[in-house]
Amino acid sequence: MLLRKAYAAVLQLLRARLSLSQHDIALTVTQSHVSQLEAVKTSATLEVSKELAEALHLHPVSFLALVHAAQDQRTAREILRLAMEELDAIELLDASLP
Repeated sequence: MLLRKAYAAVLQLLRARLSLSQHDIALTVTQSHVSQLEAVKTSATLEVSKELAEALHLHPVSFLALVHAAQDQRTAREILRLAMEELDAIELLDASLP
């Protein structure tokens, strides 16, 4: 699945699960932009992803984990476990960052 399509699917799934409209999550992002994201007509920036995640009451990493899980046809748990293993392997999982 294309990343943009996975993003759109997860955004729609979360809105439905939380009973939120496009307007409800359009805090600093316009409702039109949310509509275009869900229609796979545009891509989201990191800033937009962060804003949408916050509007959906999720940490941005949780939101993007769901997106990548949908893209890879895996569970969010599998994606997060993989991320933890990768960060641990390069000794950054528990490291203080600048």
